[in-house]
Amino acid sequence: MTTMKLTPAGRAWRGVVGTLDGIAAMCLAAMLALMLVEIGMRTFAGSSTLIADEYSGYALVALAFLGMAGAFRGGRHVRLSLGVDAVGKRSARGGSYVELFCVIVVIAFVAVLLVYAGQMTWQSFSRGTLAATISRTPLWIPQLLMVIGLFAWLAEAIRRAVVVATAAARGRAAPAQRSEGMEESWPE
Repeated sequence: MTTMKLTPAGRAWRGVVGTLDGIAAMCLAAMLALMLVEIGMRTFAGSSTLIADEYSGYALVALAFLGMAGAFRGGRHVRLSLGVDAVGKRSARGGSYVELFCVIVVIAFVAVLLVYAGQMTWQSFSRGTLAATISRTPLWIPQLLMVIGLFAWLAEAIRRAVVVATAAARGRAAPAQRSEGMEESWPE
């Protein structure tokens, strides 16, 4: 296996995806901190932050959506590879075409989600919609994190489609998606 050389744009995109993964990890830490503060205040002070559950929910949404591109890039999404594996054992090019079809389905699905999430976010922003809680958080802020995450996932899926289509055109199996280092490698 030889590792593909990344272009400057590829390195920049890898950095963007890594940054989104880092922000998602910080959201997990923020959720933990909020819950610990809430537990401590209820236990020792008999009071509440009144916002811990709301902001933990926002952090959970951010964690999920901002981490999707990195999970897709690293091959960490739940994946049914029976068809790709079955066809790929007989024909590297055939396996690449099956995977390309699957990635195109992902692109279509994420594009639809992105359109609707974008519309929802714009409506919340233009109407000044606030959360029906004590914090009165403008809802477009957490919704925008969904849009950013979906956009990154869509861009990553398009990047993967190009990689798989290139492999298919060359009669090769598509390079595997790997968790470690977020690099793809070409089979010899």
